[in-house]
Amino acid sequence: ENGFFYGTEIHFKVHEKLQYKCNPGYHTPSGNTTEAAVCLTHGWSHTPYCTSIEVSYCTSPPVIKNGVLLGPLLTSYKNGSSVEYGCQHYHFLDGPSTVYCEQGNWSEKPTCLEPCTLNVTDMNRNNIELKWRQEELIFLHGDLIEFECKQGYNFLYTTIPSPGRTQCNHGRLTYPKCIMQGKTILLLLPF
Repeated sequence: ENGFFYGTEIHFKVHEKLQYKCNPGYHTPSGNTTEAAVCLTHGWSHTPYCTSIEVSYCTSPPVIKNGVLLGPLLTSYKNGSSVEYGCQHYHFLDGPSTVYCEQGNWSEKPTCLEPCTLNVTDMNRNNIELKWRQEELIFLHGDLIEFECKQGYNFLYTTIPSPGRTQCNHGRLTYPKCIMQGKTILLLLPF
């Protein structure tokens, strides 16, 4: 298909060659326009085959915010090529780490989700501190963070099972709030 044979022979002896040529716009699997298949005792050395010369290329892979291209970095990539991504320190890779060149376009790229950095001022304003002592105040996306009330304070909402637990979500978190022990919050409702 997409080529023709030289000669008119129908029967070949072992070790005889069959020359073939691909039509314009096509090439052999090795990239040539002509090639020979050799007759062996068990059949041909390979099946004569011609494929389209059109090969899709991708330009440089997409840049992702807070991401790192682990390589290889080229000016263009053949169809089927791949590159791998990682994230900067403390960022969480969401999506595939390997991206493929498919018909001139890159497959779905990952994102690097930002970490949560605890703000000591916000913690003091809410009368809370970390339940487990840590050197760093940085948490990855998805991490659970446990707080406890400072001495002399209680959680505002005590009906939920873990009022001091919150989760880092895309670089943001909601701080739990503690109020002074014995202090009552009065809600005035309109009649």
